[in-house]
Amino acid sequence: MVARMRRTPASRRSRGRRPGATSGALVHVSGVLSTLVATMFASGCGITAPGTAVDIPAADQPSDDAGTGASLDATVAADTSTGTGTGTGTGTGTGTGTGTGTGGDAGTDDTGTEGLEAAAPDAATTPDAAAAPDSAPPPPPTPPTVLAQGFGGGEFLAVDATRAYWTTGSGNSVLACPLAGCAASVVTLGSGATTYGIAVDAANVYWTDYGDGLACECPLGGCDGTTILEGQGTRGDGIAVTATSIYWTFETDGTLAAGTGSVMTSATDGTSTLTLLGGQNYPTGLTLSNGQIFWAVYGDGIVRTCSASNCAGTVKDLASAQPGPSYVAADAAHVYWTNAGTAPSYNNGSVMQANKDGTSPIVLATGMLYPRGIAVDASSVYFTNYAGQGATNGSVLRCAIGGCGGAPSVLATAQASPVGITVDATSVYWVNEGGTGMLQKLPKP
Repeated sequence: MVARMRRTPASRRSRGRRPGATSGALVHVSGVLSTLVATMFASGCGITAPGTAVDIPAADQPSDDAGTGASLDATVAADTSTGTGTGTGTGTGTGTGTGTGTGGDAGTDDTGTEGLEAAAPDAATTPDAAAAPDSAPPPPPTPPTVLAQGFGGGEFLAVDATRAYWTTGSGNSVLACPLAGCAASVVTLGSGATTYGIAVDAANVYWTDYGDGLACECPLGGCDGTTILEGQGTRGDGIAVTATSIYWTFETDGTLAAGTGSVMTSATDGTSTLTLLGGQNYPTGLTLSNGQIFWAVYGDGIVRTCSASNCAGTVKDLASAQPGPSYVAADAAHVYWTNAGTAPSYNNGSVMQANKDGTSPIVLATGMLYPRGIAVDASSVYFTNYAGQGATNGSVLRCAIGGCGGAPSVLATAQASPVGITVDATSVYWVNEGGTGMLQKLPKP
């Protein structure tokens, strides 16, 4: 895809014991404490014969190594010496040696036999309560399962009960693959100039074309290349579908000028196409929830919403002054979005949460490296750190809804520019734009 500039701790394991005195013998105690650190359609929608397959090998992703930690238990040694010595007093009680003299404790020298009084153990050497067991080192991350690779790049994806569907950007295709794995092939459903945003329902897959400015549909059983809308915008981006309608964004019109983007809608059969809201300054990601449309306006740093039934009359800014708002997700109570950060480094990206009316904003993660795709389930928010075009240090992360202390969990590292992400009941799925393209999944934590 053409680049668009818009967008461990070590586990400290230590354990020690403080020895106590032993009745009947004086014990020299030696304790050893050891601490070790334990340780990603040229013009128009292309027509592809149903079931056309391309040979794309699938392979497993190697797992990351994880360090291990260990500790040495403290060692207690008892030292008993014997010999002949002369003291200055006479000791009484039980002991292993004899001293001579008048009064006081038994005397000794380095080679003498020590006499000990029978006494209670010294409080200073009373053993502490049993030491807490060492905390276990974190387990190594689960390696992702590679469903498909070698398709030239990946942008966004959607899943249904049986298959994953994704766009390949400048790879010019819309592809599908069984969730269980693609074996030796991937089905090509459609083509275009730069296939981009994607959505799916029970009958069709829908996508936008960033190069041609189109919105297209394709029956799941085989693609007929139907064009939903053509020639009314440029740079098709986010897309979502309901039971009767599709909604999508055009970043600009044919002039490519700022402030000429739009939010569009059409019936799922391609009729009744209209502009819901124009004058948008590079609108990007879009989603729907309970009759509300949510989208990001990258050029103005704004996240917006409106009613799907009356967008122009209900439009509202939920957040402003955002550093590169890019893609959005929503559930019954909240809206979530990624902020790409600021050029040229994009290393101040963030992930946000707010109520659906814009109140109570929460920073879920900050200091992120160009976050892009975002998805949500009942308990967590998942997102990708794109890291930049051609990067190999991208990552996939997760944060609990409501916050994770600013420290999201890392699900995958060393990813080649991951972009789109989605979830189902059991797994997390994402596609990498970099390398030769890769579709991967992980079980949910």
